[in-house]
Amino acid sequence: MPYLTAPVVYVFCLKQGGQKNGLFYYGFDLLDELSKRGSKVVLFSTKDYFLQGKKEGLVPDVKFVKLPRISNRAMKWILLSIYCFKIMGKRGGREYIFSSEDLPALLCAWLGRGPIGVVVHDLGEFYVRRYGLMKDFFRRTWIKKLLSKVNYVVCVSSRTKADVERVSPGQKNILTILNSPCRIDGSGKSVKLLYVSGFDYPSKGHSSFISKYANFLKENSIEVHFVGNCGNFKMLGELRALCQSLGVADLISFHVNVTNSFIDLMYRSVDAFVFPSHYEGFGRPLIEAARYGLPIFSNDVGVFRDLQESGYHNIFPLDELECAYGSYAT
Repeated sequence: MPYLTAPVVYVFCLKQGGQKNGLFYYGFDLLDELSKRGSKVVLFSTKDYFLQGKKEGLVPDVKFVKLPRISNRAMKWILLSIYCFKIMGKRGGREYIFSSEDLPALLCAWLGRGPIGVVVHDLGEFYVRRYGLMKDFFRRTWIKKLLSKVNYVVCVSSRTKADVERVSPGQKNILTILNSPCRIDGSGKSVKLLYVSGFDYPSKGHSSFISKYANFLKENSIEVHFVGNCGNFKMLGELRALCQSLGVADLISFHVNVTNSFIDLMYRSVDAFVFPSHYEGFGRPLIEAARYGLPIFSNDVGVFRDLQESGYHNIFPLDELECAYGSYAT
């Protein structure tokens, strides 16, 4: 059967954090796509920006149901699983979509609720070390089971589509939604570089970028600003020590757990954007940097290829950073 075509579609966004993430972009894309297809959408979420989007007319014909934020992680998943299961007991003319690979989605799919779809934005556990040996193994196990149990998968980039096909070759119903192509041309003088990403995982590539480009930064007096949330201050300390040992501590700044307005200011005040992450399924900062018209130097992760194909011509492989420097420098 064709999916994303039911008269009523329930969308469960169970992420509890208040910060904007990739969901801020592909979530609106998904809601917009459903509205275009004529479905009535009921959105269950803690995210206030969806409610604001409804007020501003960005997501037409969407009923917003605000979910409570629950600080205790175990209690959160227990209560949300029960809540979703009860909601999904309403049969007839409905589809259910989970905005991420969460445990309640697996539980409801396993127990035969449906039809159920899941949005896949990041399968990093299958490629890089993320949370630790046991947790990564646990997540890989449940995600593989989830992808095999749901009726369909919605991918947010060509990269995630390829990942799903590799991880779950038996899943034949794979849809791709990315309705926000960037068509902004821009150039700048590359004296300040920006990287927006969390500091919690080695796979984000901070240390490899510092090690590889330390001499380049020193020779050209280029500033680098690392901006992102941090729950792993041990790793942050190791990054600072690495900067000291390589003699770039005066050139590299760390801005930790900052506000969205500060991030906006940083995007407006730098000259180019770098993205050395080793794996991303989506890569929200790539979308943001393109919307600010910044030259982007990135590894081939997330929506890198999608941006190139959408007509954004100011995006380049990270390995071209040093060669391209002369094009932007004074």
